[in-house]
Amino acid sequence: SETIDGYRVKVLANVDLVDEVELVHQYSGDGIGLIRTEFMFLSKDQFPSEEEQEQVYAAMVKSASGLPVT
Repeated sequence: SETIDGYRVKVLANVDLVDEVELVHQYSGDGIGLIRTEFMFLSKDQFPSEEEQEQVYAAMVKSASGLPVT
């Protein structure tokens, strides 16, 4: 994104799921500003293991294809 006077504004997305990272690319986003981790905990009957969380984070970073992930 860029303002009328030429100032570049980075637009980072908040994502809940790995599948949403594709939308960042589709709409030319500049990266992921926030991974909404609470949904990983609320969508199951028990907390995800550390390994499960690591797999989700790794998949998001991989899907980001070099864009920054916060």
